[in-house]
Amino acid sequence: PPVRPTIPEDSLRTLLAKNELELGNLFLTELEIPDTAKWYYYNILTNYPNTYYHANTIYALGSYYLTVDNKERADSLFNIIYENYQNESIVNAAADKLNKPFIDLDFDPAKADYEDAEYVMQNENYDDALELFYDVYKTYPNSPYAAKALYTSGWILENKLSQPDSAAAVYDSLVVKYPASVYVRSVAGRLSFYKQEQRRLRLAALDSLNGSDISVTDSLALDSLNQILTGYETIGDTTEVALQEEEQKPVEREQDEKVTTIPKIKEPLWNPRTRR
Repeated sequence: PPVRPTIPEDSLRTLLAKNELELGNLFLTELEIPDTAKWYYYNILTNYPNTYYHANTIYALGSYYLTVDNKERADSLFNIIYENYQNESIVNAAADKLNKPFIDLDFDPAKADYEDAEYVMQNENYDDALELFYDVYKTYPNSPYAAKALYTSGWILENKLSQPDSAAAVYDSLVVKYPASVYVRSVAGRLSFYKQEQRRLRLAALDSLNGSDISVTDSLALDSLNQILTGYETIGDTTEVALQEEEQKPVEREQDEKVTTIPKIKEPLWNPRTRR
């Protein structure tokens, strides 16, 4: 009896689509038997839709129609790719056939939102800018602009809105979520100093309670404060991670020193779709 495949069905369909696409291309370009190539391409689109090779197969079918002098049909297929597969590299092969602008495959939607927030900040609308920067971080947490937006949120709170406690909370989130970011090393020293100062104030309050007559209520407050300090010492300082990473990565120091107080974007507002 035939042996059942041991790989998942989706992987098997993708493998079959890949093999048939290669066969179709062989018949079209090397053996010059376009009708057989057409059969393979249509078979892939009919029986193995939505695989990794779907857009490549549409492009190959468009190439077939160019071979048989049906440019109108070919262009319609290339347009399908250009309009619907702008995240795949094959889109620029279709753009070349259509004489259309190439697509910027490195486009990041967070960039435009960050620059909008930066514009608002430069116009000194700090409350609105803070909200916009924080939205960039929440909406695009995996974008390179997320850490930058979170850092700028903290900078506004610290330097423009005079809210050091809130700024420290934002910087702490930056340390926890993006420990390898250059912006972490920019704030690590200030954040560490802030935490040490908060601990000093708590200890001073504890000493004050120890040196006075303690009522039942004060005793409960003292116990609570002791628990806070114990927990604080147990958890430790998150900035230590960033400071240790800085010592371990001297090669990156030169790049890190380029971080300025107010982050600026040197890229243009929009990546032009220029021909490559």
